[in-house]
Amino acid sequence: MMASNEHGHSFVIRFWLERRETRNATPLWRRMIRHVPSGRQIHSENLEDITSFIGAYLQDAPETKRISTESDFSHKAAIDHIDNSITEKN
Repeated sequence: MMASNEHGHSFVIRFWLERRETRNATPLWRRMIRHVPSGRQIHSENLEDITSFIGAYLQDAPETKRISTESDFSHKAAIDHIDNSITEKN
């Protein structure tokens, strides 16, 4: 389905603050993720897009199993925590 190599996948994830044109407006956190072997990348305003992007590459891996509902909840809680931490620093 997607480009990979025999050893796995590599991703570059970049976060940066982007100033807004409105004076005194709070800067926005921007995110970009790139799959290194294929060069495919997306820009996103939320962390769920980033995890979905990575998941699309990992779903076809033979050793990958479906994440349990409990793990899904923990993963969602971790994403919310990171997003809240970033928001609080603004």
